[in-house]
Amino acid sequence: MILRSDALKGSALLLAGGAFFAAYQEMRPLDILLTYSDLLFVLGGLLLVFEHGANLRPFGSLTPLWYISIGLLLGGLLLSSLFNGVIERWPIVAGQYFFAYVFLAVILMPRDPRRWRTLAAAFLAGIVVMEAATFAIYFYYDGNYAELTQRFSHRFVTGAGRIGSFVGNPNYHAALIACTLPFLFYFTARRWMPRWVAAACLLVLVAALLYTASNTGLGAAVIVGVIFLVAGRIRLRPAYFAAAAAAALVYIGSGAPLPRAFEARVAPALASGNIEEAGTFLGRADLIKEAWDLADSTLILGVGVDQYREVSRDRMPVHNSFLLLWTEGGLAALTGWLGVIGVLALCSMAALQVRPLDAALGLSVLAVFCIFSIASPHMYARIWMVPVLLAVGATLVGPAARPVRADRQGVAF
Repeated sequence: MILRSDALKGSALLLAGGAFFAAYQEMRPLDILLTYSDLLFVLGGLLLVFEHGANLRPFGSLTPLWYISIGLLLGGLLLSSLFNGVIERWPIVAGQYFFAYVFLAVILMPRDPRRWRTLAAAFLAGIVVMEAATFAIYFYYDGNYAELTQRFSHRFVTGAGRIGSFVGNPNYHAALIACTLPFLFYFTARRWMPRWVAAACLLVLVAALLYTASNTGLGAAVIVGVIFLVAGRIRLRPAYFAAAAAAALVYIGSGAPLPRAFEARVAPALASGNIEEAGTFLGRADLIKEAWDLADSTLILGVGVDQYREVSRDRMPVHNSFLLLWTEGGLAALTGWLGVIGVLALCSMAALQVRPLDAALGLSVLAVFCIFSIASPHMYARIWMVPVLLAVGATLVGPAARPVRADRQGVAF
């Protein structure tokens, strides 16, 4: 059943506010992972439940598999923690996963297409505004690390000049930009945004991506662009390639420098083609090798929640969510994680034939999620789930109440 769009107006502003501020992780009332965005989601979600508007079947017929996957993930972590006598951290981590993967799915995947469009637009606007504000702040202080650290979080910009912005981490900042680009492409393809506005937003996002100096983020952005073009059957006009080439030539000809952190961290790897020069690749590879070796002894039960850092020789978690869940929660937790990704992928792939643009949005954002799952520890922060839930949600509700089959030529930009 599709609800009338006016039936959920009471909670719309709160949920849109939560989506707008989803990336602002450093804006917290307390020194825990509880942001103002989370509070807006809680208030909006409670009001949505009161209005009987919560979608308890966010993934349609695949919803039971989603809940089973979350149960396996949390259950594996619980049993492993109990077996090792380290249950203290499980309620906190389980609560974070439940909030991000169950509560947000119920409130951010509406059955009303116009409600989905409002939430997606709020998320896109929030990222663009954040980047514009970040540049204004950064250049106002002339990139001075000491002043920026004193005025803002020490994670706003690193000592090497990489910008983490209000996300608080340069790599995660880059991931969010890569997740945002498909929303910008989608809104442009749907003609929901004037092209000059889309071009300005694209310029801001690409510039911000360069200032993160993230090799993984840059690679993810290229990959999502290709996925969106192919899956969405997008035909780019030659004028776009000419404009992009002209802009690059003007920039290079002007002698304008690339961001300092980008030149020091990313450019050498791109020039040499040697991945070992790409930031902290070797250190992360060593952690992954150690986790892979440990996984042999955690096939059934893991070492318990947040215990990997206790058994690691480097005293830190492996930056790979697959291996981290396997070693901390055993095979059940890993199976649950694979189930989560499988549901997201199946929803997007099911729309490929009849709604290619919706499928392109879902698959491209999910690609970023998977890429950073391989390069990050636990993925329960809302910066991951808000964009991926909204993107996959497009394949379930779409921009209109009924699906529209695309022609064989696809969509022309």
